[in-house]
Amino acid sequence: MKTLNKTARSLEESSDPSHTRATGLRQLKASQTMLAQTLMIDYQKLQDEKALADKKAELAAAQYSAAVRKQQIGMASAAEVTAAEQSMKSAQAVAVGKQKELEDTKYNLCMMTGRDYDAALEIRPLPLPDASRIDGMNPETDLQKATGNSFSLQNVRHNSAVGRANHRTKSRNIDQGEQSLAITLQSLYDDIFNKKSVYEAACSAYEAAQTSMNAADKGIQIGSLSNLEYLAEQSEYLSAKSAKTAAELDYFWAMETYDWAVDGLVVSGGQ
Repeated sequence: MKTLNKTARSLEESSDPSHTRATGLRQLKASQTMLAQTLMIDYQKLQDEKALADKKAELAAAQYSAAVRKQQIGMASAAEVTAAEQSMKSAQAVAVGKQKELEDTKYNLCMMTGRDYDAALEIRPLPLPDASRIDGMNPETDLQKATGNSFSLQNVRHNSAVGRANHRTKSRNIDQGEQSLAITLQSLYDDIFNKKSVYEAACSAYEAAQTSMNAADKGIQIGSLSNLEYLAEQSEYLSAKSAKTAAELDYFWAMETYDWAVDGLVVSGGQ
């Protein structure tokens, strides 16, 4: 609705309404496609977050049961049992909340793609980040294309400017927009490398967690690990997995966001 209202205002100001209408519709299509992508990313992140929340709730329930048993034999106070019960309820509430977020995100994704809100569509994982994409990115050489494609700058260029003062204002707005876009494009490019570093660190942490989880699997099989200890290891593993998924998707999205900017659409800031 915001995009449509902006397009309507631009039509009133433009000296070329047909061009502005076409630009507005292209921008609307791009922004809606971009939104659908973010929903896909949110959904994939939430799947891991929900699995982690469920495991933490299971661990908290087991810890509460253990606290009750200890109280029965005089090894835990009533305060400790109450604290364990509160932790269990809190963890269960988080798990319920994550389930609701997951359902809401799927609902929004179904609506965004023209499906029924409860459609049984298969939502597949996004592709892994492809580092080779970075080789084709260069803020300096991509700026010309980004400037020509920028929806915001196109609107400014086609706004009417009657009189010398208005013409100077229009030229100044175009110059400022181009400078802002150059800064934004460089920032988006730098962010790709920041996200890449976070992703690589998350991968290393996940590998370590996987090794610990493998050892825990063996430990529970031979009886050298208690159920509580095993649940704690599972929780740590799922935490590392969730962090890796989030970093992976943030890295992927950083590259997508840069490409969107080159194609004319900037999420926030810039033109």
